[in-house]
Amino acid sequence: MKTNPMALPCKIAGAYLDDYPLANKARETELRGWLRSRHLPGLADATSGSDVSDPDFAKLRQVSALFKKNKSLSNGRTCTENAVSTFLRAEKQCRITNKRLDYYYENPDRLPDDLLNQVTRMQKSIANTLGDFGDFLAELPSLLRLTSGATHDRSRPRSYPHLKVTGRIKAPQRLLPLYGVLADSLGQPRDELQLVPDDVNRVQMVPKNWETHRTIAAEPTHAMPFQLAFDAWGKRCLRKVGIDLSSQELNQELSRWASVLGVLATVDMKTASDTTAYNAVAWLFPWEWFDFLDRCRSKGYSSDVMDDGMYAKFSSMGNGSTFVIETLIFAAACKAVGSECYSVYGDDIIIESRLVPELDRLLRFVGYRMNETKSFTDGPFRESCGTDWLAGKLVTPFYMRRSPASRADWSHLINGLITLGYEGGSLYRLAQDLLLEEEPALVPWNEATMAGVWIPPSVAYDLKLIRNSWQTPTYQGYAVTLPPDDPKRVSLRRYLLWFIQKRHLADVFRENQDGVVLVEDNSSSHETTGSSVSGSFVRKSKVVYRPPLDRVPGFIYGFWIDFQDHPMYHRYVKSVLRRKSWKKVNVTNKRRSRNRPQKADR
Repeated sequence: MKTNPMALPCKIAGAYLDDYPLANKARETELRGWLRSRHLPGLADATSGSDVSDPDFAKLRQVSALFKKNKSLSNGRTCTENAVSTFLRAEKQCRITNKRLDYYYENPDRLPDDLLNQVTRMQKSIANTLGDFGDFLAELPSLLRLTSGATHDRSRPRSYPHLKVTGRIKAPQRLLPLYGVLADSLGQPRDELQLVPDDVNRVQMVPKNWETHRTIAAEPTHAMPFQLAFDAWGKRCLRKVGIDLSSQELNQELSRWASVLGVLATVDMKTASDTTAYNAVAWLFPWEWFDFLDRCRSKGYSSDVMDDGMYAKFSSMGNGSTFVIETLIFAAACKAVGSECYSVYGDDIIIESRLVPELDRLLRFVGYRMNETKSFTDGPFRESCGTDWLAGKLVTPFYMRRSPASRADWSHLINGLITLGYEGGSLYRLAQDLLLEEEPALVPWNEATMAGVWIPPSVAYDLKLIRNSWQTPTYQGYAVTLPPDDPKRVSLRRYLLWFIQKRHLADVFRENQDGVVLVEDNSSSHETTGSSVSGSFVRKSKVVYRPPLDRVPGFIYGFWIDFQDHPMYHRYVKSVLRRKSWKKVNVTNKRRSRNRPQKADR
């Protein structure tokens, strides 16, 4: 019998209000009434009518976070219709921007002098940041790379890098002069190339929140390497001017200080990726860079949920160059308005509060709109790059993004409740009840909330859930470490799951009497050492893996895999390893008993 997906978040919200009652009792009474009636719109928008000066603002955000981004509460048809409406509205905004910029490009004398000077400063800033285009072309072969992402003509299961290395090149016709570079990078003879022009991308929907989806585009297969080459170059150039797109720490730390001092504002742009107008890039970027990016982009789109069309925007979410393009534009805009202390990460901007009106004016001219509900210039609250700060205190809410469906999901939820509540409180007791009911794995604290429910390491040692192997704590799940002389630790989570999904487990993992597990492919090899733990038993194993062309995506520090939660587990692991429970069987003792000499041989 299926349970109502509203039941659990309402129960958690009720426990939260028990632990942290609101100062405004009338507001709390209203919220509890919505919880009893399960009124989703009101609960998801619990902060409506409240501002950062409200003492209950952070508590209301937490209640809202349990519902707002919970995709289990969404109606697929309604979310799709709302996403299509937002997409078409952004296209209309880009068409208006293109016409406006066309007019002022041909008639610059009709543009206010201060605005024209700011646009000129933006052009110079972007040109200086990107550097010489010839240097980029010289390094282009080394910057090209393939990923495992879905493309226009390939779904996700068919998008692994080695499957994209074929003689058929699918990319825009305008990239023809650079196909030879791509062929050399893929190891394909140039005379064997088959050109298949592909000048459109495929627009699809992914969950965003309870009331709408987000539109993303799957680009042509062999246009992505060139887009990602610009992405790599742009990130390197931005790093030289103090903008590191590999880390959000600077924005997060600045937003913390902004919540204390109040001199900095956190600014968020509305649908920034979908409102980068074509003419904005044409005007702001140097011609050589614009020409290259224009050759890499898709001119049009196809979709199953709306009519096909031609883009008014320059690039959509899903284009490998979009993130760097918008970062360059926003950073240049901050510099153009005279900022001396700014930081940009995509569409998350931190700038002096006094310059926000001037920045808004400039960005509106080039086609962007500020998100008023997520931008904060006054008061003690700031939000940037996934962190919320109230007078220097971290108040980022715990988001419930879907109803738990596996032990990993239950582990993530219980860990969140324990962190959110306090010992003896309603949330803590609810977490205990869920722990006893669902029985997820117990693990020492680590950076992965889905590995299991966190317990103190001392308790884990007492329960024999953790031992030391190669001087690295290991426990139930799958941990991968390098040899003891190399302190660097990496995880092969995505790579191992890629193999499990792609091949039968029996073809991937072959175990010999020494406990050596081999993972094989046709590329160059790389060796590492790992330890897997089952119950109180530790088995040392040597893992030999050969990474794909994108250098094994998704290294996650300290992530542990519990194969029993993986959908392929019941289908393959039981039949291959011949055992009923991953926890209860001591494979080491079983192997030793099988190899032990008989009495007659002694």
